[in-house]
Amino acid sequence: KSEYDSHKILVRSLAEKLRLVGVDPEKLNEENISRSINIYSPISGYVSKVNVNIGKYVNPSDVLFELINPDDLHVRLTVFENDASKIFEGQKVSFAVNRNPADQYTAVVHLVTPNIGEDRSTDVHCHIEGRNKDLLPGTFVNAQIQLKGVKVTAVPEEAIVKWENSNYIFIQTASHIFKMLPVETGTFNDGYVELKNQLPDGDVVTKNAYTILMKMKNSAEE
Repeated sequence: KSEYDSHKILVRSLAEKLRLVGVDPEKLNEENISRSINIYSPISGYVSKVNVNIGKYVNPSDVLFELINPDDLHVRLTVFENDASKIFEGQKVSFAVNRNPADQYTAVVHLVTPNIGEDRSTDVHCHIEGRNKDLLPGTFVNAQIQLKGVKVTAVPEEAIVKWENSNYIFIQTASHIFKMLPVETGTFNDGYVELKNQLPDGDVVTKNAYTILMKMKNSAEE
């Protein structure tokens, strides 16, 4: 009886191995044993890579084919360490492919890799909303992630001037009188720059800031 029970377990385990490769053990008998079997893909799609050829021996851990399902594409973004803490599941993402930046697509953050790599960045995985045949696997994209409820002080990029490796803005304190103020910048978005400093009273010069810088420095040299 012990030997009989042991063989029953062996038969069951072999049956499950056959099911893994798509063979129904209930329909297998001495009349239909074959030297070859069909291997069925677990997903729909198309073959992007073939790593085997006829006659090649393979190990259980070898990857035979690479399959891509175009109905379930996602976007993988690289986010630097300083911005990783601002990214959460569910945030909206807008992105465009490099070959046609005018066409914008939307996605939703699905997963943020919970560690920082050696290059001081992390991966953010996003689900694309809707299906578009123009998007192909492996395409490089530029993306913007919409932050939730974050309000910052920002100025147009042209208001920032760089002098001796530091960033400055100009504050107009009176008619034709300007004050040069060092600032610490943050996020860049849609032509605007975040300022992390507390700004004093006065109007920020948003145009021709470099012209004022050149006149101010030339006057100081004279």
